Amino acid sequence: MQEATIIDPNPQKEQLINNLAEWIARHGLLAPAVFLLESNKPFGFLGSQALWMIQPLMGPVIGYGQVKAYARLLEDRSSIEQLLVRLESYQAGSDNSASTGA
Repeated sequence: MQEATIIDPNPQKEQLINNLAEWIARHGLLAPAVFLLESNKPFGFLGSQALWMIQPLMGPVIGYGQVKAYARLLEDRSSIEQLLVRLESYQAGSDNSASTGA
């Protein structure tokens, strides 16, 4: 019997999740980000709509493509779950390095 392998059909989404998780971890915002994402999961769609509304303001700052990509990311509940898993893996890694004294 073969194992089922889930392949993400959108590697750009995976890269966006990786970049966002790395940025959050680098700035030491793991705990607040996980808390906010967990507590606001049902409102992810509303957050995406807010990004669509402020796109004209944020577009020149971070790029219109980035705003669109993050809005699409928030629209998809599975993307939020993937981001949470990635953040928790960063958090587990930082906990392990802190306990070993590295």
